[in-house]
Amino acid sequence: MRRVVRAVLFELSPNPSLFGGFRLLLWVVVIMLILGAIKGYSQTTPPSAEWYANNPTVRERVVAACRDNPGAARRNDHCAAASQGNLIAAEREAAARTRLNPFDDTPPSSPRYWEMRPDARREHLATCKRADPAWRARNNCRAAGFT
Repeated sequence: MRRVVRAVLFELSPNPSLFGGFRLLLWVVVIMLILGAIKGYSQTTPPSAEWYANNPTVRERVVAACRDNPGAARRNDHCAAASQGNLIAAEREAAARTRLNPFDDTPPSSPRYWEMRPDARREHLATCKRADPAWRARNNCRAAGFT
């Protein structure tokens, strides 16, 4: 292989004194092509917004760094993807919290009713603590988890 490269280089530069030699020009071109190829391979695409949504610790660090330097954040694809990941994660959280079926007719006397409504359960339990035993019996405090 070396012999072939030497032969090609020798054939391309028969007169080394001509314009400093083609050999030097050829080496400069080869080095520039190699450096250009290395730079092209080193540029990676940022992770997607979906990836950031699935990796909250990384997302939080990137968003914090972007908030610290908002000027550079406008030009950074990582910042845009991390903020989109925030939105996706918030949508997932909201969907998980509100998995209520609008046609669900589970009665408040069922523990399932209170499991699906944690905020209402918390408020109801606070009311049950203050109420008298007769009111608790009539208003499903036991189903909500009051003991």
